[in-house]
Amino acid sequence: MTNLSQKKINELNSSFSRGAYIRAINFHNTPHFRLKDYEKQLAYYSEHFEPVSVKDFDTFFETKRWGKNKPGLIMNFFNGYRNNFDVFYPLLEKYGFIGWFFVATDFLTIPAEKQKDYAQAHTLGLVQNEYNDSRYSLSWNEVREISKRHVIASHTKTHSELLTSSTDKEIKREIIESKREIERQIQNEVSAFAWLGGKEYSGNPSASQYLKQAGYRYLFSNLKIEKIEKRGV
Repeated sequence: MTNLSQKKINELNSSFSRGAYIRAINFHNTPHFRLKDYEKQLAYYSEHFEPVSVKDFDTFFETKRWGKNKPGLIMNFFNGYRNNFDVFYPLLEKYGFIGWFFVATDFLTIPAEKQKDYAQAHTLGLVQNEYNDSRYSLSWNEVREISKRHVIASHTKTHSELLTSSTDKEIKREIIESKREIERQIQNEVSAFAWLGGKEYSGNPSASQYLKQAGYRYLFSNLKIEKIEKRGV
């Protein structure tokens, strides 16, 4: 949270002080050696926060009220790392939280022996030598297992940043094709998207229209979660 204006900081502090909010925590890799730390975190969160589902979001945005006794907490997992499934997924199940898994779909289709090179070329950080079989991404079978109780969302297709200079073909690939691929794999709707770089809806006007075209309902950015309205945001 760098380069924030004082106005934005005041808005965030005001929201927090009112207590009527949903917080989000972002994870990327969740390595095995941090398992005990994650266990402590989840134990603490379970005392002070409630899980958040897509249905909870729909109700929250419709009524502008949070109906649970404790504030909501969303744990986001970006890129589609295997250690999210091996390390954190069992903890989410144990403590009753709902994880939101934003996957870069091409990463999941790359053969294991090529994943290190692909990751390096697409700014996907890895915990080196974590897996002897060289598979660092989630498998689609693991994604399907996660999707039974948790949320699967899109974080583009190739983990590429969409710029104002990006072509229509590139934008459609990252926004629309990634959604279709996930939905084909899990046989369920994908409601949420997150840009690479965490831009807000207005951060890339040339690409934002495709979020509506694809049928996303929510955009996750660095500082807020926005409802994508059909008539405009």
